[in-house]
Amino acid sequence: MSNMEGRKQDFVVSHYDEAEFRPTSERAYLLKRDLGVLKATNGMAIAHVVRAARPCEPDTLPGAHRHHADFQFFYVLNGWQRMSIEGQGEVTVHRNDSWLQPPSIEHEVLDYSDDLEVLCISMPGQFETVET
Repeated sequence: MSNMEGRKQDFVVSHYDEAEFRPTSERAYLLKRDLGVLKATNGMAIAHVVRAARPCEPDTLPGAHRHHADFQFFYVLNGWQRMSIEGQGEVTVHRNDSWLQPPSIEHEVLDYSDDLEVLCISMPGQFETVET
């Protein structure tokens, strides 16, 4: 038996042609499209697509940080991103690449393409981000 049974979830669909990409309070260099998963799962998970809001200016990126989330999965829909990952060094991901980010691992975005779009899925739906 899944430990998810008994937790209320609602059906949700997010159509691209009706989507809005909005500025994020967390990262000024990104725009975010909410996919409705946070509300539909009552906070159990979150899924959104982020895209570059402006060309990369490495000196203005936020620096190394950690997310206190139990699960984080990312899939590059378009473009590329270069980052530093604790224990892995520099990693560059391109369109159709993905990565699983272990809980609380330190990471830092170093550079990205102007056309970057990434699908982000995390559990729980709300978690703390700590600058390091």
